[in-house]
Amino acid sequence: MFDVIIACMDLPFDTTHTDMELAAVRAREEEDLARILSEKYGMPYADLSLQAINTDALRLIPEATARVAEAAAFAKTAKELSLALHNPNNPALSKLSADLAGRGFTLRTFLVSKKSLDRALERYRELSFSTESKPGVFTISPDVLSKAAGAISTLPALAHEIEAAAAEKSLDRISHVLEVLLSGAFALRASDIHFEPGEAKTLLRLRIDGVLSDVYAFEPAIYHQLNSRIKLVSGTKLNVTNEAQDGRFSVEKDSAQVEIRVSLIPSNYGESIVMRILDPEATKVTYKDLGIHPKLLARLEVEIRRPNGMLLTTGPTGSGKTTTLYSFLREIHTPDIKIITIEDPVE
Repeated sequence: MFDVIIACMDLPFDTTHTDMELAAVRAREEEDLARILSEKYGMPYADLSLQAINTDALRLIPEATARVAEAAAFAKTAKELSLALHNPNNPALSKLSADLAGRGFTLRTFLVSKKSLDRALERYRELSFSTESKPGVFTISPDVLSKAAGAISTLPALAHEIEAAAAEKSLDRISHVLEVLLSGAFALRASDIHFEPGEAKTLLRLRIDGVLSDVYAFEPAIYHQLNSRIKLVSGTKLNVTNEAQDGRFSVEKDSAQVEIRVSLIPSNYGESIVMRILDPEATKVTYKDLGIHPKLLARLEVEIRRPNGMLLTTGPTGSGKTTTLYSFLREIHTPDIKIITIEDPVE
């Protein structure tokens, strides 16, 4: 007979994965409950974890008032204010609504979960460090511009910087992603930025010298927030996703204003965005630096000085049509002549 002795040892039991799964389940249940309650109260539902929160809207309500009323402003278009509510029966809401209405705001109320509201209220911590943004203006840190000019010389380098910005845990992560993206586009002298939503991810592409190239693929959650940020800064409507919209904003670069023209078009998997970069520095090129063949250049020098006639320039987007025409105008412009350009859109 053999005696079998089993030694019992304290084995480590890792519950991290289980805890994460339970937390995810609880979060989904909380959002599901908020959806059900939104139907009960006849209010639209919003998940603030999926969209950017406009700090300019947030600052319209003092933090103490927002916490008492269990409400937070998260988007603003002109005088229309989107207000997130956790408890529509909160007695402090009537006073808050009256105050905002008295200031000329039209309110659009959304029911949100406690977690969503807490996310919005956390943003109050940033207000003391941020300045109110001007409508149609996006500010890029000089440090980001300087770093991009030195570090981003290829598309893979830009993709690497975007990946790093998207992986940040800061509350202003999406704004930083947009900063890096625009700075990289400037450094690479891109004429257009394209976002093309797909079934799994959203493809980022840049047009450089007339050629579109793939750069990076955004996860749906990141692109959703980036989409909201672009809409906010370009003055387009956040709640409109089923029709085309056009907007614009400007970025200060080297003491000059670079205009960004934004076009949003609905697609099967979300809104497709095209941002056209209109950098005034890009048109400050002499016609002799355009790389035109010497024989053709000699012919053009004669033609552009004729008192009448027409020059027709054709080519795809970003191929240099505007740059070419402006270089001709700059060559013939003298104080004794008047030049009028007819442009649609004006560049």
